[in-house]
Amino acid sequence: MVSKTVIFNNHYGMDTYLVMEIIRKARKFESKIEIECDGIKVKNKSTIMLSGLRIKMGSKIIIRTDGIDEEEALETISNLLGIEEDAYKQEIINRKNWEKNWKRIEQEEMEKDRNKSPEEIERELEEIVEEAATAEVKFTIGKRIKLYQNNPNSISLSFRKNKNVPLIFDLVPKAPDFEMITSIDRIWDTMVYRIEKKFRIKSLIWTIVPAMKKRIGNIIEEYVEKKSDIIEEKYLEYPYIYLTVPASTISQVTREIGKAYIVSLKNTLKYEDSGKIIVPTYKEFLLEFDRNFEMPRIEWWW
Repeated sequence: MVSKTVIFNNHYGMDTYLVMEIIRKARKFESKIEIECDGIKVKNKSTIMLSGLRIKMGSKIIIRTDGIDEEEALETISNLLGIEEDAYKQEIINRKNWEKNWKRIEQEEMEKDRNKSPEEIERELEEIVEEAATAEVKFTIGKRIKLYQNNPNSISLSFRKNKNVPLIFDLVPKAPDFEMITSIDRIWDTMVYRIEKKFRIKSLIWTIVPAMKKRIGNIIEEYVEKKSDIIEEKYLEYPYIYLTVPASTISQVTREIGKAYIVSLKNTLKYEDSGKIIVPTYKEFLLEFDRNFEMPRIEWWW
């Protein structure tokens, strides 16, 4: 048996996708693998049990492996779960130094922006939106078909065995396209962040990003309900349906978000005589955003 202690350093936490990746890699090894955090141990390469560990940024994790490929298994799983304590301490120092330098650079950039003409700022805002819109990224949503239990010994897939029971779907992200989905988050978040910096404000409405994803999801939800007969015939034997919004449509959505976001900020931000910015409430901004935003027609393929 071999073991190793690492410090968890993933800023996004122990999310579903990291858990799935760890279990997928763990099941490739014949060795027994044990993961321990805060005295709680997971031994059977279980997604559910690993998800139950209270692992967060800075958590100390002990990995133990035992078997013919224990060394390789230990190295693989420990690399996924974190870094050694000395490296973690150095990373914290580096991060603090980076944040200090970044704040200084930010202040310098803001001072430069104050001296720019409105036309220059407008061009830079347009460039931010166009840069985000030209990123080649797709958006895939998986729809999990609800299972109905017919008897205590079997669970089978059913759409409408009882015509009085509505066709029900659960909206879930498609795991294999995790990188595509998170890249949309990052592109939109970055665009919003950069626009706000040009207005000299701090992270005003981060919730606009999940709101946009929810709108796309709702459009696809409506489409699935309208096409339920086709889906019933085509996907009776499958537990999942995947619908993908192409990159060209996501580019249109990105442009519309950016343009509406800029106009909405201009219409809702107020300035005191001293130049201090008074930001609107979320409700005020959202009402203005809805007036300026128009969702492009969403198209997809199966």
